[in-house]
Amino acid sequence: MTEELPEDAAGWRRFLPPWWTIGFPVLATAGLAAWRAANAQCDPTLTVFLSSLLWPGAIAFGVVLVFVILGWSLDID
Repeated sequence: MTEELPEDAAGWRRFLPPWWTIGFPVLATAGLAAWRAANAQCDPTLTVFLSSLLWPGAIAFGVVLVFVILGWSLDID
């Protein structure tokens, strides 16, 4: 048996992507930080990785999150 959501809750589900879509911005941020750490010349790798999570990682997270939310709400395939 399937339970139907109240109409108000179903309306919010249409605009919010599922919880697992947060993985795309996290992967983009971690990938960017790993790339910068791998290309670091003089600084310790862990320091470069952690600092890259903040800058430019936060910007990458925000941009990818915006595209994920827009793609979900506009139903772009």
